[in-house]
Amino acid sequence: MTELSNARYEMLAIRYGTRQTSAQEVFLNFHTYREPDRPLGMDYFFWVARNEARTVVIDTGFSPEGGAKRGRTILSTVGEALASAGISPDAVGQVVLTHAHYDHIGGLPAFGASEVIMTQAEYAFWTGPMAGRAQFAHSAEASEIDHLRQLRAGERLTLVAGRQASPAATAGWRPIRANSSDSRGRIMCFVYECAE
Repeated sequence: MTELSNARYEMLAIRYGTRQTSAQEVFLNFHTYREPDRPLGMDYFFWVARNEARTVVIDTGFSPEGGAKRGRTILSTVGEALASAGISPDAVGQVVLTHAHYDHIGGLPAFGASEVIMTQAEYAFWTGPMAGRAQFAHSAEASEIDHLRQLRAGERLTLVAGRQASPAATAGWRPIRANSSDSRGRIMCFVYECAE
């Protein structure tokens, strides 16, 4: 698990995208629930942890192109969304990636000078041969994985050891823990806001 330190952080969940779908499209093996399908709204967020000393972005959302290919609606680009919170991408010292799906790394180009951090296991998987298989490839954009390779070659991508930190996470995914101003919080790699 990545610790942001013992300092206190203001935690922001920044909504940048949405989609209208159905329960059958979102929930695995929905037919086994023996319930009728129903409309489902799903929102997408990325996270900011900030204090007086630094600003860290956790995941970067999907790119307009990656979202459009999958029927997602982008409400604002990463830069626009950060600006609404009074943050410039240039002021972000680090970007922590929980994993390399399209809706978590698509906004990386907005952070031209930031250090990017992800687990070794996640990087190895998505830059290795297994990632090209159909059951995995649909979750990523090849150009965005190439961007990770470029960041690594340019020494802007820091790879850290990963471990399974929760039953819902795989070995390469990275939960983030930070002390917020009022309690200790944990940001898990998949946080969905579904409105029914």
